[in-house]
Amino acid sequence: MWPSFSTWWVRNGRISDRRTRSRSWSSATWPATSIRTEVVACPTIREADGLALSSRNVHLSPDERAAAPVLRRALVAGRDAWRAGERDAERLRDAMFETLTAEPLVDVEYVSIADAMTLEELTTVDRRALASLAVRFGTTRLIDNEILESTTGTTAD
Repeated sequence: MWPSFSTWWVRNGRISDRRTRSRSWSSATWPATSIRTEVVACPTIREADGLALSSRNVHLSPDERAAAPVLRRALVAGRDAWRAGERDAERLRDAMFETLTAEPLVDVEYVSIADAMTLEELTTVDRRALASLAVRFGTTRLIDNEILESTTGTTAD
């Protein structure tokens, strides 16, 4: 089966960080094909309030759209706790979940702290990790993620 770029949000031929799970799959699968390609991660493009740009955003009611930046706030809560030295993945997930559930319009599908390469859930963040989440506002499903990676090459920032 051939991968379809139409299922990914592609900008200028590059896959957005928002689709990290797809990018991980494509990085592993594309070399097995005879198609020469390079997968390049790009920063997620965001609205001024932090919400990731998505075609799904148009399906949000005005109240849901006003509440939607809670996704970014939840990721920032997890990232900030990690930057402050928290390495217990469950505590990071809790910080994200608590931020999300403070917004009454949110129906949380998942909150994840996983290995950035294998996407296996972590108990301790001792390597490059992916904080990700999925929520619903009514029938509209939104996703977002944040890489937890030190700029110094270690897990402690």
